[in-house]
Amino acid sequence: MNRKLILAVLTLIGCYTMHADVWGKSFLTLRQRFELNLPERINMFRTRMDDRTDGIGGALQVVGFYGQTSNPPDIARYFLPNDKDYVIIGEDTSTVAINNTRDVNAFNLGIATSPIDVSAYNAGFTHLTFASRLSFCPKQTTYGIGFTYQHRLPNHFWIDAAAPVICVKNNLGLNEDIQNRGGGQIPSG
Repeated sequence: MNRKLILAVLTLIGCYTMHADVWGKSFLTLRQRFELNLPERINMFRTRMDDRTDGIGGALQVVGFYGQTSNPPDIARYFLPNDKDYVIIGEDTSTVAINNTRDVNAFNLGIATSPIDVSAYNAGFTHLTFASRLSFCPKQTTYGIGFTYQHRLPNHFWIDAAAPVICVKNNLGLNEDIQNRGGGQIPSG
């Protein structure tokens, strides 16, 4: 009994320490619009094919729909590491690199504020001071028209054919705030 208790406590401690690491994700699946059993498709249409006694036993529906992202900063925090909706970019001698708050090395993005040559090496690369904050505010807008035809068959069966025409617009909402354009000495402070 005592061993099981110790093992349970160690497992909980291990889970807690592993919980402290937060990672960004790379994939998000959203439910498709005008899918079967969604409100825009079945609202006021479920029994339409049986409404007329002298009808053909079928019904056609045309529905417009619209949707957009409700909280863009939450989507940005979902994808970016450490639960942030921005990344800090800096060169090797920028204040963000010295303070260890840099998320991305500017060199990895092809940003070099001065040529890196022998004179830069002799000067100790002190001119590589570019720093910026890149914020994300992603937004998705979806709108379209859905067409559905249902036809009654014998023995409580039916045929259902549906085809949506959808327009999806995605915007990352990038905003860069350049804190230091680089090329100069490291700012004091």
